[in-house]
Amino acid sequence: DRPYLIGGKKFDMRVYVAVTSFDPLRLYVYEEGLGRFATEEYSSTPSKANAKNKLAHLTNYSLNKRSEAFVRNQDADRDDEGSKWSLTAVLRHLAAHGCDVPALRERIDEIAVKTMIAVEPSVVGKLNQFCYGKGSCFELFGLDILLDEALKPWLIEVNVACSLSSSSPLDKRVKHMLMTDLLHLVGPVPFQRGGDRRHSATQAPATGAGGASDVDATAEAGVGRARHRLARRGSATSAGAVATSARGGGAPGAAPVV
Repeated sequence: DRPYLIGGKKFDMRVYVAVTSFDPLRLYVYEEGLGRFATEEYSSTPSKANAKNKLAHLTNYSLNKRSEAFVRNQDADRDDEGSKWSLTAVLRHLAAHGCDVPALRERIDEIAVKTMIAVEPSVVGKLNQFCYGKGSCFELFGLDILLDEALKPWLIEVNVACSLSSSSPLDKRVKHMLMTDLLHLVGPVPFQRGGDRRHSATQAPATGAGGASDVDATAEAGVGRARHRLARRGSATSAGAVATSARGGGAPGAAPVV
Protein backbone atom coordinates (compact mmCIF):
# COMPACT_ATOMS: atom_id res chain seq x y z
CA ASP A 1 0.00 0.00 0.00
CA ARG A 2 3.05 2.28 -0.24
CA PRO A 3 4.03 2.33 -3.92
CA TYR A 4 6.72 4.54 -5.37
CA LEU A 5 5.04 7.38 -7.24
CA ILE A 6 6.09 9.55 -10.15
CA GLY A 7 4.13 12.77 -10.40
CA GLY A 8 1.79 11.47 -7.71
CA LYS A 9 0.77 8.45 -9.83
CA LYS A 10 1.36 4.73 -9.61
CA PHE A 11 3.21 3.03 -12.43
CA ASP A 12 4.57 -0.37 -13.31
CA MET A 13 7.38 -1.51 -15.56
CA ARG A 14 6.76 -3.98 -18.38
CA VAL A 15 9.90 -6.11 -18.65
CA TYR A 16 10.19 -8.48 -21.62
CA VAL A 17 11.82 -11.86 -21.08
CA ALA A 18 12.52 -14.37 -23.86
CA VAL A 19 13.05 -18.00 -22.86
CA THR A 20 14.75 -20.14 -25.50
CA SER A 21 15.26 -23.20 -23.30
CA PHE A 22 13.95 -24.52 -19.99
CA ASP A 23 16.37 -27.46 -19.77
CA PRO A 24 18.91 -26.00 -19.31
CA LEU A 25 17.16 -22.76 -18.45
CA ARG A 26 18.26 -19.98 -20.79
CA LEU A 27 16.52 -16.61 -20.76
CA TYR A 28 17.14 -13.14 -22.13
CA VAL A 29 15.93 -9.92 -20.49
CA TYR A 30 15.30 -7.15 -23.00
CA GLU A 31 16.98 -3.95 -21.86
CA GLU A 32 14.24 -1.65 -23.12
CA GLY A 33 10.62 -1.86 -22.01
CA LEU A 34 7.70 0.31 -21.01
CA GLY A 35 6.56 2.28 -17.98
CA ARG A 36 2.78 2.33 -17.71
CA PHE A 37 1.07 4.93 -15.55
CA ALA A 38 -2.26 5.19 -13.82
CA THR A 39 -4.22 8.18 -15.07
CA GLU A 40 -5.36 9.52 -11.70
CA GLU A 41 -3.29 10.43 -8.66
CA TYR A 42 -2.81 7.76 -6.03
CA SER A 43 -4.28 8.13 -2.56
CA SER A 44 -3.97 5.80 0.40
CA THR A 45 -6.91 7.40 2.20
CA PRO A 46 -9.26 4.60 3.28
CA SER A 47 -12.67 5.14 1.71
CA LYS A 48 -15.06 3.26 -0.54
CA ALA A 49 -14.69 5.83 -3.30
CA ASN A 50 -10.91 5.54 -3.21
CA ALA A 51 -10.98 1.74 -3.13
CA LYS A 52 -13.20 1.71 -6.24
CA ASN A 53 -11.05 4.15 -8.19
CA LYS A 54 -9.39 1.72 -10.61
CA LEU A 55 -7.74 4.51 -12.59
CA ALA A 56 -5.69 5.45 -9.53
CA HIS A 57 -4.79 1.97 -8.32
CA LEU A 58 -4.38 -0.05 -11.52
CA THR A 59 -1.71 0.63 -14.12
CA ASN A 60 -3.05 -1.60 -16.90
CA TYR A 61 -2.88 0.10 -20.29
CA SER A 62 -6.07 -1.67 -21.42
CA LEU A 63 -7.94 0.08 -18.60
CA ASN A 64 -6.30 3.50 -18.51
CA LYS A 65 -6.41 4.09 -22.27
CA ARG A 66 -10.18 4.62 -21.91
CA SER A 67 -9.68 7.43 -19.41
CA GLU A 68 -10.12 11.02 -20.54
CA ALA A 69 -6.93 11.80 -18.64
CA PHE A 70 -4.85 9.34 -20.67
CA VAL A 71 -2.11 11.14 -22.62
CA ARG A 72 -0.79 9.38 -25.72
CA ASN A 73 2.81 9.60 -26.76
CA GLN A 74 3.25 11.60 -29.97
CA ASP A 75 7.02 11.42 -30.42
CA ALA A 76 9.18 8.37 -29.72
CA ASP A 77 12.15 10.61 -28.92
CA ARG A 78 10.18 12.26 -26.13
CA ASP A 79 9.91 9.05 -24.17
CA ASP A 80 9.20 10.57 -20.75
CA GLU A 81 5.91 12.25 -21.58
CA GLY A 82 2.35 11.02 -21.39
CA SER A 83 0.83 7.98 -19.72
CA LYS A 84 3.35 5.53 -21.14
CA TRP A 85 7.10 6.00 -20.93
CA SER A 86 10.00 3.92 -22.14
CA LEU A 87 11.70 1.82 -19.47
CA THR A 88 14.86 3.84 -20.16
CA ALA A 89 13.00 7.05 -19.28
CA VAL A 90 11.66 5.55 -16.05
CA LEU A 91 15.11 4.40 -14.99
CA ARG A 92 16.56 7.77 -15.96
CA HIS A 93 14.01 9.47 -13.69
CA LEU A 94 14.80 7.07 -10.84
CA ALA A 95 18.54 7.65 -11.23
CA ALA A 96 17.99 11.41 -11.07
CA HIS A 97 16.20 10.90 -7.74
CA GLY A 98 18.94 8.83 -6.14
CA CYS A 99 18.05 5.29 -7.16
CA ASP A 100 20.88 2.80 -7.70
CA VAL A 101 19.67 1.70 -11.14
CA PRO A 102 22.28 -1.07 -11.72
CA ALA A 103 21.28 -2.66 -8.40
CA LEU A 104 17.60 -2.32 -9.30
CA ARG A 105 18.19 -3.99 -12.68
CA GLU A 106 20.01 -6.81 -10.90
CA ARG A 107 17.03 -7.41 -8.63
CA ILE A 108 14.64 -7.39 -11.58
CA ASP A 109 16.85 -9.91 -13.40
CA GLU A 110 16.78 -12.06 -10.26
CA ILE A 111 12.98 -11.93 -10.24
CA ALA A 112 12.94 -13.04 -13.88
CA VAL A 113 15.26 -15.98 -13.23
CA LYS A 114 13.43 -17.17 -10.12
CA THR A 115 10.04 -16.82 -11.82
CA MET A 116 11.12 -19.16 -14.62
CA ILE A 117 12.76 -21.57 -12.19
CA ALA A 118 9.43 -21.78 -10.33
CA VAL A 119 7.64 -23.17 -13.40
CA GLU A 120 10.58 -25.09 -14.86
CA PRO A 121 9.54 -28.60 -13.70
CA SER A 122 6.01 -28.46 -15.12
CA VAL A 123 7.10 -26.79 -18.37
CA VAL A 124 9.92 -29.26 -18.96
CA GLY A 125 7.51 -32.13 -18.41
CA LYS A 126 5.16 -30.80 -21.10
CA LEU A 127 8.05 -30.05 -23.46
CA ASN A 128 9.32 -33.61 -23.18
CA GLN A 129 5.81 -34.91 -23.80
CA PHE A 130 4.73 -32.78 -26.76
CA CYS A 131 7.71 -31.02 -28.37
CA TYR A 132 10.25 -32.38 -30.84
CA GLY A 133 13.72 -31.36 -29.79
CA LYS A 134 14.82 -28.82 -27.18
CA GLY A 135 15.22 -26.05 -29.73
CA SER A 136 11.81 -26.40 -31.32
CA CYS A 137 10.03 -23.64 -29.37
CA PHE A 138 10.52 -20.45 -27.40
CA GLU A 139 8.35 -18.03 -25.46
CA LEU A 140 8.21 -14.28 -24.87
CA PHE A 141 6.93 -13.24 -21.45
CA GLY A 142 5.89 -9.81 -20.21
CA LEU A 143 6.68 -9.32 -16.52
CA ASP A 144 4.91 -6.46 -14.75
CA ILE A 145 7.08 -5.02 -11.98
CA LEU A 146 5.92 -2.54 -9.34
CA LEU A 147 8.25 -0.53 -7.08
CA ASP A 148 7.42 0.21 -3.47
CA GLU A 149 8.49 3.43 -1.76
CA ALA A 150 11.78 1.77 -0.77
CA LEU A 151 12.43 1.05 -4.46
CA LYS A 152 12.07 -2.69 -3.93
CA PRO A 153 10.70 -4.38 -7.07
CA TRP A 154 7.65 -6.66 -6.78
CA LEU A 155 6.32 -9.02 -9.42
CA ILE A 156 2.66 -8.27 -10.07
CA GLU A 157 1.89 -10.45 -13.05
CA VAL A 158 3.43 -12.63 -15.74
CA ASN A 159 1.87 -12.31 -19.20
CA VAL A 160 2.30 -15.16 -21.67
CA ALA A 161 0.42 -13.56 -24.55
CA CYS A 162 1.74 -10.04 -23.97
CA SER A 163 0.44 -7.44 -26.40
CA LEU A 164 2.77 -6.50 -29.25
CA SER A 165 0.41 -4.02 -30.88
CA SER A 166 1.61 -0.44 -31.28
CA SER A 167 -0.62 2.40 -30.15
CA SER A 168 1.98 5.19 -30.34
CA PRO A 169 5.34 6.02 -31.94
CA LEU A 170 7.06 4.99 -28.69
CA ASP A 171 5.23 1.66 -28.64
CA LYS A 172 6.17 1.02 -32.24
CA ARG A 173 9.87 1.69 -31.69
CA VAL A 174 10.16 -0.38 -28.51
CA LYS A 175 8.22 -3.37 -29.80
CA HIS A 176 9.71 -3.28 -33.30
CA MET A 177 13.22 -3.53 -31.89
CA LEU A 178 12.04 -6.14 -29.40
CA MET A 179 10.77 -8.40 -32.16
CA THR A 180 13.84 -7.74 -34.29
CA ASP A 181 16.14 -8.87 -31.49
CA LEU A 182 13.87 -11.81 -30.65
CA LEU A 183 13.84 -13.17 -34.21
CA HIS A 184 17.60 -12.74 -34.49
CA LEU A 185 17.94 -14.55 -31.18
CA VAL A 186 15.85 -17.64 -31.96
CA GLY A 187 16.88 -17.86 -35.64
CA PRO A 188 13.73 -19.40 -37.19
CA VAL A 189 14.24 -21.27 -40.48
CA PRO A 190 11.65 -22.40 -43.08
CA PHE A 191 9.83 -25.65 -42.42
CA GLN A 192 10.94 -28.43 -44.75
CA ARG A 193 7.96 -30.57 -45.73
CA GLY A 194 8.92 -34.17 -46.33
CA GLY A 195 12.54 -33.39 -45.50
CA ASP A 196 14.62 -33.43 -42.37
CA ARG A 197 12.25 -32.05 -39.75
CA ARG A 198 15.13 -31.13 -37.51
CA HIS A 199 15.78 -28.14 -39.79
CA SER A 200 12.35 -26.69 -39.02
CA ALA A 201 13.14 -26.19 -35.35
CA THR A 202 13.94 -22.72 -34.07
CA GLN A 203 17.45 -22.45 -32.76
CA ALA A 204 19.48 -19.90 -30.84
CA PRO A 205 22.43 -18.78 -32.98
CA ALA A 206 25.89 -18.20 -31.63
CA THR A 207 25.57 -14.48 -32.28
CA GLY A 208 22.57 -12.18 -32.51
CA ALA A 209 21.63 -8.61 -33.26
CA GLY A 210 24.63 -6.64 -32.09
CA GLY A 211 27.03 -9.56 -32.37
CA ALA A 212 27.04 -10.63 -28.70
CA SER A 213 27.97 -14.21 -28.04
CA ASP A 214 25.30 -16.62 -26.86
CA VAL A 215 25.39 -17.61 -23.21
CA ASP A 216 25.54 -21.20 -22.03
CA ALA A 217 25.27 -22.69 -18.57
CA THR A 218 26.24 -26.11 -17.28
CA ALA A 219 25.75 -27.55 -13.82
CA GLU A 220 28.91 -28.27 -11.87
CA ALA A 221 29.29 -31.99 -11.10
CA GLY A 222 28.25 -32.94 -7.58
CA VAL A 223 27.46 -29.39 -6.58
CA GLY A 224 24.28 -28.54 -8.48
CA ARG A 225 25.19 -24.87 -8.83
CA ALA A 226 25.40 -23.13 -12.17
CA ARG A 227 27.98 -21.03 -13.89
CA HIS A 228 26.41 -17.81 -15.10
CA ARG A 229 27.57 -15.26 -17.60
CA LEU A 230 25.81 -12.26 -19.02
CA ALA A 231 26.10 -10.75 -22.48
CA ARG A 232 24.48 -7.53 -23.54
CA ARG A 233 22.89 -7.43 -26.96
CA GLY A 234 22.83 -3.96 -28.53
CA SER A 235 21.14 -2.42 -31.53
CA ALA A 236 21.20 0.80 -33.53
CA THR A 237 18.64 2.38 -31.20
CA SER A 238 20.41 1.15 -28.05
CA ALA A 239 17.61 -1.32 -27.37
CA GLY A 240 19.27 -4.57 -26.40
CA ALA A 241 19.01 -7.57 -24.15
CA VAL A 242 20.71 -9.09 -21.19
CA ALA A 243 21.22 -12.80 -21.60
CA THR A 244 20.98 -14.85 -18.44
CA SER A 245 21.51 -18.58 -18.12
CA ALA A 246 20.45 -20.64 -15.12
CA ARG A 247 20.48 -24.34 -14.48
CA GLY A 248 19.19 -26.55 -11.76
CA GLY A 249 17.77 -25.85 -8.36
CA GLY A 250 17.55 -22.06 -8.23
CA ALA A 251 20.15 -21.54 -5.53
CA PRO A 252 20.99 -17.96 -4.51
CA GLY A 253 23.94 -18.15 -6.88
CA ALA A 254 21.48 -18.24 -9.76
CA ALA A 255 20.84 -14.52 -9.45
CA PRO A 256 22.24 -12.63 -12.47
CA VAL A 257 24.97 -10.10 -12.02
CA VAL A 258 24.59 -7.11 -14.33
